[in-house]
Amino acid sequence: MTFFLIVPSVMIVSILLINGILSRLGLKISYGALALGAVLSLLVDLGAMALSPEPNQDYFFRLFGLIFLASVVVTVLNYFLTKKAPVEISPPVQEIEVPKQIEPPKTEAEQLTKKFADKSAVKFFKAKTFAQDDETLDEILDRADSEKKRGNLSAAISAYKKALEVYSNDDYAPFVAIDLGNIYKEQAAYTNAIKIYERALNLPAVKKNFTTKTEFQKNLVYLRTVHLVLLKHDALSTPFSKIPKDYLQEIETEFQAAQSNFKKL
Repeated sequence: MTFFLIVPSVMIVSILLINGILSRLGLKISYGALALGAVLSLLVDLGAMALSPEPNQDYFFRLFGLIFLASVVVTVLNYFLTKKAPVEISPPVQEIEVPKQIEPPKTEAEQLTKKFADKSAVKFFKAKTFAQDDETLDEILDRADSEKKRGNLSAAISAYKKALEVYSNDDYAPFVAIDLGNIYKEQAAYTNAIKIYERALNLPAVKKNFTTKTEFQKNLVYLRTVHLVLLKHDALSTPFSKIPKDYLQEIETEFQAAQSNFKKL
């Protein structure tokens, strides 16, 4: 009796396990075929016991034959059941092309204002025209930057001067003047920095843009104020980054006064 209960239980568990495995593999199995398998498992058990009551070698041979026959019947039934089942086909999803939003073109003033805010953005505007020695503006500036990082400021100054001479008509020329002026400031060569800013006011990219020109004029007034304050304190050899705080405060006060006088004019 115990053996009679164990066999159907094992077959039912096996059928459920098979169903789970097939589902994970994406294969279909009908519930009707599963029910038939459960019924056949019981019939196989009864048939095996009727043919050979004792669990001897002959019994297991006949049990295997009945199980194989039941498996074939379940497989055939499942084939016809799944074949008749309608297959739902999802309609293809039509891709809708969203038109790209076209931004209005920026004015030249807006473009140059952004250049002052983010200097790295203006690298896009560097000229690719070749000089007489076939050195582009990019190459000259890269060389100047490398020399500056190595501490060879004289070579960096020469490279920046060459960039201003050869590519003075380029939109990036004002920023070359700024870089050169910054080197002079750190060398405490304020007279040279002032000359560079005076020269920058005549650059085409500065002259044609009011915002850029105003910024250079402000910086020029500030540099002249720095020079006068340091001269008064006999400290012209002080690099810009090392100017004492009290001197900087005095420079700021003098600069604001100079700005007010400039606006009145």
